[in-house]
Amino acid sequence: MRWKKLTPYAFLVFPFSLYFIWVILPVFETFFYSFTNWDSISKTFDLIGFANYIELFQDYYFLLSLVNNVKWMIGFVIVSIPAGLSIAMLLDQKFPGHKVYKSLVFLPMTLSFVVIGQIWSWILEPKNGALNTFLRFVGLKDFAKPWLSDPNIVMYSLIAAALWRQIAYAMILFLAGLQGISREHVEAAYVDGANAWQRFWYVIEILGSKTPHFNARIQSRFVN
Repeated sequence: MRWKKLTPYAFLVFPFSLYFIWVILPVFETFFYSFTNWDSISKTFDLIGFANYIELFQDYYFLLSLVNNVKWMIGFVIVSIPAGLSIAMLLDQKFPGHKVYKSLVFLPMTLSFVVIGQIWSWILEPKNGALNTFLRFVGLKDFAKPWLSDPNIVMYSLIAAALWRQIAYAMILFLAGLQGISREHVEAAYVDGANAWQRFWYVIEILGSKTPHFNARIQSRFVN
């Protein structure tokens, strides 16, 4: 009987050992070597304290990449989750053609990253791209920009391209969570006089509270 309880843990020994050797151990080794002057080739090294970190935070390109990563995290995670939730709540309503709209919103998820990159390169191309061509057509040529070559706006262009796919992914996760909520609870709140915000905050958000946390964890994995 005792062995049966230990059997599941026995199956975890091998995969956990691999994970420890190839992931956890290198993390601690890297952290240790960051306090040394080891060049990854020499057999000897000296402890130098925080000298590497001081040099790192004085490097312009590191600080630039750090700022860009923060921008990407804000745009990719914080924008995609509310947008995905809003679209999911809209498409959860049974209005005519909701299945068609659902398919159109989910369409980017069926495309590979290469195809999405090619599509957005056509859209954002500075001379004959769809976006700049449209802006010139409607008389807004001053807003036409080199979206992929201007260092001041290229990050936002990349975030917009990534959000096109990621919002669809967040929408599907939220839609699955919304469809798992009993309509009777929502209708009961409506009968009791709850407005749209109250129905969302006190009924939908509570009954589907696990979905936003799960969605945030999934989105953060894409950022990493």
